[in-house]
Amino acid sequence: MAKIDFPVATADGQVFVADTNVIYTYVGNPPAGYWSGYAGADSANLGDTFVKVAGDNMTGNLTLGTDKITLNATGSANFAGRVDGATFIVGDNPNSGNGTGSRLDVGKIYTARPSGTSFATYTTGNSTATSEITAEGTAKFAGNMSIGTTGSYTPSNPAISLNATNGSIIAAGTIKAGDLNVSSTTTRGASLGVSPATGQLIVQQTAAAVGTNKLVRVFHGDVSTVDITGDGSATFAGSLVTPDSGYRNSRGIKLYNTGIVQSVGVDISNVWMGFNTSDGPTGLATSTILANGSATFAGTGQFSSSASWPTTTVGKSGSRLLCGGDGIFTLWNETVGAGNYSSMNLGTKPGNNASALSGGIIRGGTVNATDGTGFLKFFVHDNTNSAVEIAEYKADGSANFSGDVVSRRVNTPYDQYSSLTQGGVDAQWFRSSDSKPARFYIGRSAENIFSSYLDGVPTAALRANGDLILGGTNVNSNPPSPNILLNAADGSASFAGPVYSAGNSSTDQNGWYASASQIGVQTASGFGNSTCFASYLGPATNSNRTIYFLANGSAEFDGNITAPNTFFNLEADDDTKYTTTTDADGVETRIYNGAVLDVKERLTKTDAALQALKTAAAAASDFAALKSAIATALANI
Repeated sequence: MAKIDFPVATADGQVFVADTNVIYTYVGNPPAGYWSGYAGADSANLGDTFVKVAGDNMTGNLTLGTDKITLNATGSANFAGRVDGATFIVGDNPNSGNGTGSRLDVGKIYTARPSGTSFATYTTGNSTATSEITAEGTAKFAGNMSIGTTGSYTPSNPAISLNATNGSIIAAGTIKAGDLNVSSTTTRGASLGVSPATGQLIVQQTAAAVGTNKLVRVFHGDVSTVDITGDGSATFAGSLVTPDSGYRNSRGIKLYNTGIVQSVGVDISNVWMGFNTSDGPTGLATSTILANGSATFAGTGQFSSSASWPTTTVGKSGSRLLCGGDGIFTLWNETVGAGNYSSMNLGTKPGNNASALSGGIIRGGTVNATDGTGFLKFFVHDNTNSAVEIAEYKADGSANFSGDVVSRRVNTPYDQYSSLTQGGVDAQWFRSSDSKPARFYIGRSAENIFSSYLDGVPTAALRANGDLILGGTNVNSNPPSPNILLNAADGSASFAGPVYSAGNSSTDQNGWYASASQIGVQTASGFGNSTCFASYLGPATNSNRTIYFLANGSAEFDGNITAPNTFFNLEADDDTKYTTTTDADGVETRIYNGAVLDVKERLTKTDAALQALKTAAAAASDFAALKSAIATALANI
């Protein structure tokens, strides 16, 4: 009830009408008096209108929210919405079992009655119950029933589903009957479901039971068509067929009651596998048969129409065929004689002769009848179906081939191959550095016994006369234009470019070089007194040395030096008086451009001056004339 906001009292007997229609009168002199209330002019007693806080009794119904909650004086109640509370009991408390009643607790519903329906559900507008639970414990459901796992329930995936439409039962767990326990010898029963493994049907009888007892039976009408007994035996009235098996058009197996086994696979899939128990659980198959007709056998097998050795079925008369357990396949001709052999034919039916063989033949035999020398020959059928010998291997390691022998690996843009032909050897491969094709020949031309190529261009050749040609043009022509030619006839060599031995380098090191324009010797600094060139007369000893040059520029000659002229560089020690040039071969040359002394010119002028001086001295009559003659003679010096 809301708080009443009384006015300030001004006099005894002051009247105030509240919002609740209650009339209050002030009793006493303000402010020492109090407000006293009555229920309006037409009410004689407030007790007829208000409910006491401490509790009261109502003789009629109580309605809240107009029509939302009705508490009837008869003891019933109607609620339009949810009712929240701890416990509601209608009638007797059903937990006592002493009377008829219902109890609604938080999360629980209890009912008790002598018999009949205790719980029922209906659809709106239909008086027929859709589900019913009786006091006796029976239950009826008009629709499907789904039961979830303990503690959870997923409507789309119940643990148990009872379908009212078709009568089916779907259980996510195991359906068990009896006291089944596969770890015990004294229990018996059956289970269907996911335990102990998905999709298992388990049937158990006690160990003491008769092994021939039929545990699983299938009937066609009143006739048993499948029986499975406790000892593992099974009887089928018809054929045993795997689900995918058809008649040669799908994979599977059929066991016919007529004694036929039909296994259908795909190409290299196994249709039969045999094992040996002594090999253990990880042992390999001892025999296999593939769908394509291939077979492997770990033991010895004989192929014949009888148990005895074949005498005419393979190769020549008296031959035998043996598949050994050691992995050997043998074709054996028992007839002793030179040239006798066993043959293995490989091929197919040709298009020009339906009764002929087109393919190849392998023959192995003996050369003579006195020892074990053998041979191995290979034949290929030609277009007339005749077997043509193409190769023979002999016991001494030699081999004869009627045509070329080629080893090839196709690649782009060139093939990689090697071939041994009657004309020589031809090989081509690819360089890993730039993927360009490299190639060489042996004995493929009249001039060359060896030729090499790079990207189709000849690079080297060894000629029949012993000459070695490296690079250049016309390598395979006569005459060639090589970059390097080593002449076998006279031991000479020619080079189109310079020859180096670590010389002419910007590095401070020792070496030499020779080009078409110059020969040079390079000596590392610190070795100026080292001999960089020497000439000997006789054995190469110091006593026989006739000429030598030192790295510092010094030279010594034991003989005469004859030259049309001699020049001396007067500023040779000045590095600024030199100009460095580099030729097309990369050879560097220092050219001196400083002052030069022309020895020939100087000596000629000196000789002419002396001759003039001699003539003037003889003709001078006095000192003045001699002085003038000397000045004239030495004018060009």
